[in-house]
Amino acid sequence: MTAQNSPSFERSEILLPILDDLGARNQTLFPAIQQKILGQFSASGLATSSMAVSAIADAFKEELTKRRDDLLSEMRRVLEGARRPPEKFN
Repeated sequence: MTAQNSPSFERSEILLPILDDLGARNQTLFPAIQQKILGQFSASGLATSSMAVSAIADAFKEELTKRRDDLLSEMRRVLEGARRPPEKFN
């Protein structure tokens, strides 16, 4: 990557906290998704069924896809500003 194509240090300072905040390291989110789905399947006696496992996997996939989309959106938003010439003050 050339110096012209690499994001400025200033932009990376903006982007890194945003990406950290959107990271999938949340220790409560995925267990909460799992518990919600298991609760739904437990009510009908299917908590240990392959359908429950599949539903959990689908919910995890949906959440990760949403986070991926959010990450890419934020990266584009921040990096778009890096391509614009700096504003000139009069």
